[in-house]
Amino acid sequence: MYVGGRTTFNMPYTGHIPKGAFINRDVIIFRGVPGDGGFLINIYNTDTDIVLQIKANFAERYVTWNSRINGTWAEEIRGGGFQFAADREFKMFILNNGKSITTYVDNKMLTEYIHDISGSECNTLEIKDDVSIRDLAICRGKEVI
Repeated sequence: MYVGGRTTFNMPYTGHIPKGAFINRDVIIFRGVPGDGGFLINIYNTDTDIVLQIKANFAERYVTWNSRINGTWAEEIRGGGFQFAADREFKMFILNNGKSITTYVDNKMLTEYIHDISGSECNTLEIKDDVSIRDLAICRGKEVI
C-alpha cells in the first residue's frame, strides 16, 4: 500500500495497516523531515496495545524502542546512535523479521527489537509530534525485494 506522494499529511497521522497485519518480511517505509521537538511512531494491535513504539528524543539525542502490552510497558531499549537532524530529511525502514523488528535510518541499521506479539494482530500505524511526512509505504514481504 502506497500512502505517500502527498505534499502534506494531517498530523498526527493515523492509518490502518493493509489487511490488518504487519507480518514477517513486511516493511514500513517512511520518509520525513523532523523539527527539533522529537517524534513518535507507534504500531498498534487490535487491542490498542503498542506492539512497537519508536521515539526520537531530540533534546537528549537518543532513540528508544518499547512496547506496551495489556497496559504494561516493557523495558525500554536505546541504541544505534542518533541519525536525525532538525530540518534534514531522513528515510526510515521498519522491517518485521517475525520475532523481531529491525529499524534502519538512511540505510544504517539502528537496532533490532525483539517482540513476542503476532504481526497478524497489528492493524494501526501512528506517527506524531514534530515531524512532517513526505512519503509513506507499507509493503508486503514479496514486494520489498
